[in-house]
Amino acid sequence: MWSTTTKIPKQRQSLVDEFTQRNSKINLSAIRDPQDVYNKHILDALEIKKIEKNISALQTQSNKNINACDLGTWWWFPLLPLAMTYPHIRWTGLDARNKKISAINDIISSLSLDNCKAIHSRVEDHAIRYDIVTARAVAYADTLLPRVDQILKPWGVAIFYKLFTSEEDNILTKYWRDIEINHTYTLWDDVERILYVLKKPQ
Repeated sequence: MWSTTTKIPKQRQSLVDEFTQRNSKINLSAIRDPQDVYNKHILDALEIKKIEKNISALQTQSNKNINACDLGTWWWFPLLPLAMTYPHIRWTGLDARNKKISAINDIISSLSLDNCKAIHSRVEDHAIRYDIVTARAVAYADTLLPRVDQILKPWGVAIFYKLFTSEEDNILTKYWRDIEINHTYTLWDDVERILYVLKKPQ
């Protein structure tokens, strides 16, 4: 478990500062304290680093043609921490709610993240397919999986950030049969979380 006093690394401080400054003006999130932003959002987003060696697209840095989509990105996380951590991947944040998309793109510009953009669109209207699709706290598995299926390439990888429940675990297993990785962890509140990594069948 991470300590609630974990020091914010220098390379993450710029993201924390941008988020908290904009949040004070346009009410992006109820989480306003910089340390809480780091503990509750950024550390959660970066939990993927503990299993990245098992996800080839995250480590094949010589390949500049990998496209990833963060579905339902209006929370900004994991999109922005992942774009900063994996600059060899082109990241797109996709959300049907337009309210915060412009703010996300402003932060992307401020942080000079040239491998990242946010788009206002519904999944049903989005024609691009991706090598990786991430989703954090977006929807229950039975709603989320068909949406991801529409925008994920055959043999692509879906990465879901979830609170663990046996019901969702059963749905994920039934829908795509094989879960490549299910990594459980806890953060600041001791609540059991899980990262599911699924590879889409051809």
